[in-house]
Amino acid sequence: MAKTGPVGPAWPIDEELRHAFQLRLKELGWGHEEFAAKVSEIRKARGEKGITRTAISHVLNRAVQSGMIPDMERAVGWDPNRRFRGNSTLAQGTSGGAGGAQVDVDVVRDFLQSPDQIELVTGYQRLNVGNRASVLERVRVLLEVQAQEHQRPKTRRQTD
Repeated sequence: MAKTGPVGPAWPIDEELRHAFQLRLKELGWGHEEFAAKVSEIRKARGEKGITRTAISHVLNRAVQSGMIPDMERAVGWDPNRRFRGNSTLAQGTSGGAGGAQVDVDVVRDFLQSPDQIELVTGYQRLNVGNRASVLERVRVLLEVQAQEHQRPKTRRQTD
Protein backbone atom coordinates (compact mmCIF):
# COMPACT_ATOMS: atom_id res chain seq x y z
CA MET A 1 0.00 0.00 0.00
CA ALA A 2 1.40 3.39 -0.97
CA LYS A 3 1.96 5.93 1.77
CA THR A 4 -0.34 8.91 1.73
CA GLY A 5 0.25 12.22 3.43
CA PRO A 6 3.42 14.21 3.87
CA VAL A 7 6.64 12.81 2.52
CA GLY A 8 10.14 13.65 3.68
CA PRO A 9 11.66 13.64 7.14
CA ALA A 10 9.44 12.91 10.10
CA TRP A 11 9.86 15.25 13.05
CA PRO A 12 9.18 14.04 16.59
CA ILE A 13 6.29 15.39 18.63
CA ASP A 14 6.06 14.84 22.37
CA GLU A 15 3.75 16.01 25.15
CA GLU A 16 5.65 19.28 25.64
CA LEU A 17 5.28 20.25 22.00
CA ARG A 18 1.62 19.15 21.96
CA HIS A 19 0.98 21.32 25.01
CA ALA A 20 2.82 24.28 23.45
CA PHE A 21 0.67 23.94 20.31
CA GLN A 22 -2.50 23.81 22.40
CA LEU A 23 -1.51 26.97 24.30
CA ARG A 24 -0.71 28.78 21.07
CA LEU A 25 -3.94 27.67 19.36
CA LYS A 26 -5.91 28.88 22.37
CA GLU A 27 -4.09 32.23 22.26
CA LEU A 28 -4.85 32.57 18.55
CA GLY A 29 -8.46 31.46 19.02
CA TRP A 30 -8.06 28.68 16.47
CA GLY A 31 -9.59 25.26 16.40
CA HIS A 32 -8.12 22.36 14.46
CA GLU A 33 -10.06 23.44 11.34
CA GLU A 34 -8.43 26.89 11.26
CA PHE A 35 -5.05 25.41 12.09
CA ALA A 36 -5.35 22.95 9.20
CA ALA A 37 -6.29 25.82 6.86
CA LYS A 38 -3.19 27.82 7.86
CA VAL A 39 -0.89 24.81 7.49
CA SER A 40 -2.51 24.07 4.11
CA GLU A 41 -1.76 27.62 2.92
CA ILE A 42 1.92 27.13 3.72
CA ARG A 43 2.04 23.75 1.98
CA LYS A 44 0.13 24.95 -1.09
CA ALA A 45 2.52 27.90 -1.45
CA ARG A 46 5.23 25.26 -2.06
CA GLY A 47 3.03 23.38 -4.52
CA GLU A 48 2.14 20.60 -2.05
CA LYS A 49 -1.27 19.25 -1.10
CA GLY A 50 -3.16 20.84 1.76
CA ILE A 51 -4.07 18.88 4.88
CA THR A 52 -7.29 18.18 6.71
CA ARG A 53 -8.54 18.88 10.21
CA THR A 54 -8.32 15.15 10.82
CA ALA A 55 -4.61 15.16 10.01
CA ILE A 56 -4.00 18.02 12.44
CA SER A 57 -6.04 16.30 15.14
CA HIS A 58 -4.08 13.08 14.65
CA VAL A 59 -0.72 14.84 15.03
CA LEU A 60 -1.85 16.82 18.07
CA ASN A 61 -3.50 13.86 19.81
CA ARG A 62 -1.75 10.63 18.87
CA ALA A 63 1.19 10.92 16.50
CA VAL A 64 4.76 10.45 17.69
CA GLN A 65 6.22 12.04 14.58
CA SER A 66 5.09 13.90 11.50
CA GLY A 67 6.52 15.57 8.44
CA MET A 68 4.09 18.45 9.07
CA ILE A 69 5.70 19.71 12.29
CA PRO A 70 7.79 22.50 10.68
CA ASP A 71 4.76 23.74 8.72
CA MET A 72 2.62 23.58 11.86
CA GLU A 73 5.22 25.67 13.69
CA ARG A 74 5.32 28.22 10.86
CA ALA A 75 1.51 28.41 10.83
CA VAL A 76 1.41 29.54 14.48
CA GLY A 77 4.25 32.03 13.95
CA TRP A 78 7.14 30.01 15.32
CA ASP A 79 10.53 29.50 13.71
CA PRO A 80 10.83 25.73 13.10
CA ASN A 81 14.58 25.96 13.71
CA ARG A 82 13.95 26.84 17.39
CA ARG A 83 12.18 24.81 20.03
CA PHE A 84 9.36 26.26 22.09
CA ARG A 85 8.86 23.41 24.53
CA GLY A 86 8.88 23.79 28.25
CA ASN A 87 8.45 27.57 28.24
CA SER A 88 4.88 28.80 28.17
CA THR A 89 5.92 32.36 27.31
CA LEU A 90 7.58 31.04 24.18
CA ALA A 91 4.53 28.94 23.43
CA GLN A 92 2.50 32.14 23.60
CA GLY A 93 4.59 33.65 20.85
CA THR A 94 7.01 35.96 22.66
CA SER A 95 10.60 36.17 21.54
CA GLY A 96 12.08 34.80 24.77
CA GLY A 97 15.53 36.25 24.16
CA ALA A 98 18.48 34.87 22.25
CA GLY A 99 18.62 31.52 24.03
CA GLY A 100 15.11 30.48 23.05
CA ALA A 101 13.81 27.43 24.87
CA GLN A 102 17.31 26.09 25.30
CA VAL A 103 18.60 25.59 28.80
CA ASP A 104 21.34 28.02 29.72
CA VAL A 105 24.45 25.93 30.42
CA ASP A 106 25.38 28.28 33.28
CA VAL A 107 22.12 27.37 35.03
CA VAL A 108 22.82 23.63 34.88
CA ARG A 109 26.61 23.81 35.23
CA ASP A 110 26.36 22.48 38.81
CA PHE A 111 24.69 19.35 37.44
CA LEU A 112 27.24 18.83 34.68
CA GLN A 113 30.32 17.12 35.98
CA SER A 114 32.88 17.54 33.22
CA PRO A 115 33.82 19.74 30.28
CA ASP A 116 32.74 16.85 28.02
CA GLN A 117 29.21 16.97 29.45
CA ILE A 118 29.06 20.74 28.98
CA GLU A 119 30.24 20.36 25.38
CA LEU A 120 27.69 17.61 24.77
CA VAL A 121 24.76 19.66 26.11
CA THR A 122 25.85 22.80 24.28
CA GLY A 123 26.35 20.95 20.99
CA TYR A 124 23.03 19.13 21.31
CA GLN A 125 21.20 22.42 21.81
CA ARG A 126 22.64 23.79 18.58
CA LEU A 127 21.15 20.91 16.55
CA ASN A 128 17.81 21.21 14.78
CA VAL A 129 15.02 18.94 15.99
CA GLY A 130 15.61 16.30 13.31
CA ASN A 131 19.28 15.98 14.15
CA ARG A 132 18.45 15.90 17.86
CA ALA A 133 16.18 12.92 17.21
CA SER A 134 19.02 11.22 15.32
CA VAL A 135 21.44 11.82 18.19
CA LEU A 136 19.00 10.39 20.72
CA GLU A 137 18.40 7.31 18.59
CA ARG A 138 22.16 6.78 18.23
CA VAL A 139 22.60 7.09 22.00
CA ARG A 140 19.87 4.49 22.55
CA VAL A 141 21.59 2.07 20.16
CA LEU A 142 24.99 2.62 21.81
CA LEU A 143 23.48 1.98 25.24
CA GLU A 144 21.87 -1.24 24.02
CA VAL A 145 25.17 -2.44 22.53
CA GLN A 146 27.00 -1.51 25.72
CA ALA A 147 24.46 -3.40 27.85
CA GLN A 148 24.76 -6.46 25.63
CA GLU A 149 28.55 -6.36 25.85
CA HIS A 150 28.37 -6.01 29.62
CA GLN A 151 26.13 -9.08 29.87
CA ARG A 152 28.44 -11.31 27.81
CA PRO A 153 30.78 -13.51 29.86
CA LYS A 154 34.37 -12.32 29.70
CA THR A 155 36.81 -14.57 27.90
CA ARG A 156 40.14 -15.43 29.42
CA ARG A 157 41.93 -12.91 27.19
CA GLN A 158 39.64 -10.09 28.41
CA THR A 159 40.33 -10.92 32.07
CA ASP A 160 44.15 -10.98 31.70
